[in-house]
Amino acid sequence: MDAFPRLREHQQNLNACVQMDEIGNELLKFLAQYPCALFYCGNVEKQMNVFYQRNLRKTQKTTLSPELNTADGTSMPNVFLCVLTGEYGHLSSIDTACLQKVKKELSDHWIDKALFVVTATSFSGSLRNFNTLSYEIGKELGIDMKTLTFRIFKDKDEDIFERMSLYFEQELVEKRYDLSRHLQSLGSDITLALQHTLSPSFTERLKRILLAGPLGVSLLDKLKDASRSYEWEKESFTRNKATVTEAADKIARFACETLGREIVETLIRHFTREMLSSNQDFSIAIFRYINLKDIGSTVLKDLLIALFSLFFGPVGWLISAIIIFFSGTEINSISFRDEVACKMITQIHQNKDKIIQEVVKKFRSDVIPRFKAIQIALENSDIELRRIFGEKEHLIRKESIEHEFQTIAGKNELIRNFKFEDDTLKIYASGDEKNYADVKEFVDTYFRPDVRTQVIMD
Repeated sequence: MDAFPRLREHQQNLNACVQMDEIGNELLKFLAQYPCALFYCGNVEKQMNVFYQRNLRKTQKTTLSPELNTADGTSMPNVFLCVLTGEYGHLSSIDTACLQKVKKELSDHWIDKALFVVTATSFSGSLRNFNTLSYEIGKELGIDMKTLTFRIFKDKDEDIFERMSLYFEQELVEKRYDLSRHLQSLGSDITLALQHTLSPSFTERLKRILLAGPLGVSLLDKLKDASRSYEWEKESFTRNKATVTEAADKIARFACETLGREIVETLIRHFTREMLSSNQDFSIAIFRYINLKDIGSTVLKDLLIALFSLFFGPVGWLISAIIIFFSGTEINSISFRDEVACKMITQIHQNKDKIIQEVVKKFRSDVIPRFKAIQIALENSDIELRRIFGEKEHLIRKESIEHEFQTIAGKNELIRNFKFEDDTLKIYASGDEKNYADVKEFVDTYFRPDVRTQVIMD
């Protein structure tokens, strides 16, 4: 059973807003955690047991932490609850020590949102009790009692769980601004990465990587190793020209495939190392959101087509360059295999720039559409996020203000009804102008000053 089903619904809506798994998994992980109720208690064992025994069903899936020695807790929705004795609306020495701990350890942000639970049976919940306790709590924490009265609950009052849910929801909706900033920042990085991928410096970068690696000084040795490792399954010695031609073709194709795989693997290893390094620039960090292995498979396929075209084009230069002796050819001999490799490297040296350009071209043709797809997903996600949570934010604020005022409304017999609309809390009360002054004074004394209020007498 989920203690706060509406919060879970909002979290699911956040997930639905982000339209791409690659970015959603990273950006939403801090928004999908269970809420955390963090308690400050003077007599921890006694008061916590009383509170939880009475409300066990309601608090499932809520983390309990008797103490939190930090002023921040931004990784998940938090609510701080201070459990007090509050005998007859007054603080005990243990309560005072608890509040002093709260003031020392929590920032003003969390103190302004903390809820106070009173366990004493002598706390009747009368206006007098609330007034006295609000004043004393405010004095200890150094805050206005106007911001306190509507945050005090008796421990039997199940309304506290609705308030907690509303506060959790408020925090979650506020965090959507962080998510929106993440999406926009990532969108800017994608744009820069796209520009960089299209730039001459990107071509030069890949060229340096390839010339220092698979197309470098050890290229001939690699081609020889690949040629020698090919397993020829037919007769080894032959005078048949067609057999020699077939063998040379298959050995060269195998060497091409080996070279192509090394070219792609070199690039993938380079980008992977850069991603794992602590000093990332935008063009590398962005590859976190692209499947490099998938890119490698696509680039390799296209690169092999280009290499085969180079070596086995209409002129058939490679095959015609292989000398076929009248006395016969030993296909499995090192000399024959090395001859194929040497003919290949001659052509590679003559066409090295063309090969590198082909690698860059294939890499760009695969990566750029992915970048653009991420751009579109980011833009659509941000639009959807603003649309859905713009509406949610207004609704949650309305419900929170109404729930807060409901806590004190019943303590004034003149107040009949209230609702938050047009960015104003409208309070409907019975009586004449004299009663109006009394109700207005009550509202100004016991309710938060940052909410515009309007008392309407009828």
